[in-house]
Amino acid sequence: MSPDTIALVEAINGLKQSGSLIKTYLLPFIQTLFATCIGFVIASYTFRKQEAVKADAKKMMDTNKFIIQIDSAFQSLIAFKSKYKDKTEHDPIKRTMIFGVINMEFAEISGVEELMFLAKGNKSSEGEPYYRSWNNLPRISGMVSNYKYLVKRVESRNELRMRFESSLSYDSEGNKAFNIASLNLEQWKILLELINENEIILNLADGLILEMHSFLLGITEAIKNSINIKKLLHLVTLVTINTNNEYITRELEPISPPDYSKLGVLL
Repeated sequence: MSPDTIALVEAINGLKQSGSLIKTYLLPFIQTLFATCIGFVIASYTFRKQEAVKADAKKMMDTNKFIIQIDSAFQSLIAFKSKYKDKTEHDPIKRTMIFGVINMEFAEISGVEELMFLAKGNKSSEGEPYYRSWNNLPRISGMVSNYKYLVKRVESRNELRMRFESSLSYDSEGNKAFNIASLNLEQWKILLELINENEIILNLADGLILEMHSFLLGITEAIKNSINIKKLLHLVTLVTINTNNEYITRELEPISPPDYSKLGVLL
């Protein structure tokens, strides 16, 4: 056998051994690496999907807490309105003096920042301004701010009421005597401030009752516009508040207005 032939045979045998090494070591390694990469991709996708579901579930739980707070505040306002609704006079002075210091607990509201996700569903509908939707965060923030402002005005009115009462003298039977004709300048000043506070509170309360009622009716749709809640039913259930009853419907009606001609003269 010639040297060239021997060299060719050795080269062929070397290729066979090399192919055997590829099959024995390299191909299993490549297969394992490929399977690992595929598994990593699938695991990463599943993990991200699970984390996204958990994040949406937390949003729902935070929203549930907020809905319960709004309902508590709504019930506070209904209870507040029931104290004066049937006693309201048209005369501004009688209207102010007919009920005294407002002693009641107003529910607290917090957590508006947890509703940022609602902005995702803030899309305008044909014939309806975008700001009418409860996906509109400034509307929710405004409702909460006005509620907190109302609570402060009630406190301010209580202080004025107590100041006014303390300035009155007692009659022969030991009761506070309220006689318009006998009021001095300082008493008139306090009374006018009290009348102003009274009208601000009554109007704010009426507006907030309507706004919170609208929120409780519309928040479910707003959430559905931003989150696929069907995927979360195994983790959390959306709170819904039933406001469809005759008592609440009656309280949605605004109180009778004051005599604006008299009010204009006084203020």
